Amino acid sequence: MSDVETMLHECGHAIHQRFMQDISLGVFKEYPSEVAEVASMSMELFSYDLRDQFALTEEELRRAKQNHLEDIIKTLCRVAVVDAFQHWLYTTP
Repeated sequence: MSDVETMLHECGHAIHQRFMQDISLGVFKEYPSEVAEVASMSMELFSYDLRDQFALTEEELRRAKQNHLEDIIKTLCRVAVVDAFQHWLYTTP
């Protein structure tokens, strides 16, 4: 299941890049890494209804979805902590 998630994650990056290439102003093509991760994590989440094709049992599918959602929550929390620290770092003399 992690191989499928990795493939979908990277496809999310590729699709995001494809949509960004038609933007005419170069300054709008630059974005922070957390924005790129939102696109790739979204692709993973969009695939939930099709994941039953890769799991052997309903229990494995349920467990894979639960683990995946927990990982996303942990990642978003980690990003928030790093962003808060960076904000403090750059705004505190």
